[in-house]
Amino acid sequence: MSYNIWHIMGMGEKVSEEIRNRRLAVCKECNYLTNQGKCHLCSCPVEKKTRFANQKCDAGLWPV
Repeated sequence: MSYNIWHIMGMGEKVSEEIRNRRLAVCKECNYLTNQGKCHLCSCPVEKKTRFANQKCDAGLWPV
């Protein structure tokens, strides 16, 4: 899993709202998104993971 408790607590550099919204749009169309709002590949909550600059899509689908 690429996501850890420090990011859930709000630690780490955040991306702009524009980038976050682009990431979320990709996630919402992704087959790996579960009904609970988590990525099936990494088990991360996408609403949180998309906020942080040091996070990447495990499927390689985010534009940035």
